[in-house]
Amino acid sequence: MFLADSNAAYYKLGEISIVKMQESHIPEIHKIEKVEFNDPWSERLLRSELKLDRLYLVAELKGEVVGYGGVGFFAGEAHILNLATKSEFKRMGIGLSITVLLLAYSSKIGIESATLEVRVSNDAAKHLYEKVGFVPVGIRPNYYVKENEDALIMWIHDLSSEASMKTLINLLEEAN
Repeated sequence: MFLADSNAAYYKLGEISIVKMQESHIPEIHKIEKVEFNDPWSERLLRSELKLDRLYLVAELKGEVVGYGGVGFFAGEAHILNLATKSEFKRMGIGLSITVLLLAYSSKIGIESATLEVRVSNDAAKHLYEKVGFVPVGIRPNYYVKENEDALIMWIHDLSSEASMKTLINLLEEAN
């Protein structure tokens, strides 16, 4: 299966390996953060994430980090924290695969629901999240303070249902 509890590859997407984030990935992840986000997380903050109840996955191509994503676990729920892909690797199924794997892992450890916030202007991300089953439920006004932009709150429930798992597995197969 695609969810090993080790540092080995969680999943292969063609030549891209999706692996558990290690401290050695952080400088490259930080570079992606600085390009993709107006308020990037610092290397120190990224390092601190490794010590918390989180799972971060990294997409690598020939040793180069080309994408990553993370999920935190709070009060029995999963919260997608960050997801980004290098510009030249967008629309290749990397973000979708990472999201699916994060949700599948969440289900595996008994989590039934997941949430996230996404910029209301980020149509590509909203489409990706809807594809895996997230539905919009509300708005967080001015969530992205630097840009004075609202966040769309999205949720997915019944992660461990047969229908949800079938959808996630089918999406992984399509991405590959």
